[in-house]
Amino acid sequence: MPSYSSKAEPSFLERQQEFNKVLESGAFTSFFMISGEQAYLRNQYRDKVLSALLGDAKDQMNLTKFTGTGFAAKDVIDIAETLPFFAERRVVLFENTGLWAREMTGEADKLADYFGTQPETTIFVFSEPTIDRKRRLYTRMGKPGKSLTVLACENVEDSTLRKWIQGRFRKAGKTIEGASLALFRQYAGDDMMNIASEADKLISFIGEKTAVDTADIKAICTPVIQDRIFDLIDAIAAGSNSDAIGIYLDMVKLETPPQVILVLLVRQYNRFLQMKDLQSLGNDEIASKTGIQAWQVRKARPALAKYRSTAQIERLLDLSVSADADYKSGKMSDKIALESLINALSLEVINGK
Repeated sequence: MPSYSSKAEPSFLERQQEFNKVLESGAFTSFFMISGEQAYLRNQYRDKVLSALLGDAKDQMNLTKFTGTGFAAKDVIDIAETLPFFAERRVVLFENTGLWAREMTGEADKLADYFGTQPETTIFVFSEPTIDRKRRLYTRMGKPGKSLTVLACENVEDSTLRKWIQGRFRKAGKTIEGASLALFRQYAGDDMMNIASEADKLISFIGEKTAVDTADIKAICTPVIQDRIFDLIDAIAAGSNSDAIGIYLDMVKLETPPQVILVLLVRQYNRFLQMKDLQSLGNDEIASKTGIQAWQVRKARPALAKYRSTAQIERLLDLSVSADADYKSGKMSDKIALESLINALSLEVINGK
């Protein structure tokens, strides 16, 4: 089994190499945990694990998949106790389940009690966007590198993403370098699903051309606004007006209309109000109660934690709504309304600390 070093934060490439060693060794652990925000990587490594365990055909007779919340621990245990059908092992896959949410605590605890007692022929594989490593459901799987193999599909370094992007274009006989690569990164954001989609769209668009230029990107790619809104909100929450203005100017370079940013700021502070009194809950629980997507809850948490009270968020929302109204009534341009709002929001946060 691989030995996990005591380094505080291994790079994604290091995590990936450790994970691959287990798959290549054939000495499989009883549990595989693939988690994190990068759905592209989760899907890729889920398929790699299933192929390693069941063969490239992914033997459907010995694979059972559980998703969402519509299952009971007893269902899982009954399957896990069943011997594989003319094969070495049986695989139980949990994907995008509600096991980490409070409403499934009872079923999760029953599974935690069972973990470690299953037949040696049964292997559990998890592919989840968010998990809680303090929960019994996780700790009962054992130690990473012993009975558990883990891969966190998150915090992928920019240099790694750039090489991956260039490799994707290279496979299609295209190149993307320098200013074009930098602009594409700005447009496509950090989500690898979106990057892959935008890259494929760009490859198709340039046709017989071999080199991507910035005009191609501006012509066909859709800028990712949501990630930059979170960055803007984070800078405002930290009371850093200069950083907030810098992020706003970056969004202007990406030709993001100021009125769109205004609308998104109003929406985000509305979401903060919904989430403020639910911060003790997990991301999935907050998502189910508010209708906000779990990944948006996770992205919002750092900024939300900086606000002292619901009243402070209400003041920020009032400022945002007023700025939006000033633009819509023709009192001022969207550009002036937004720039004034960013200054006002930052000042409110600084004075409120």
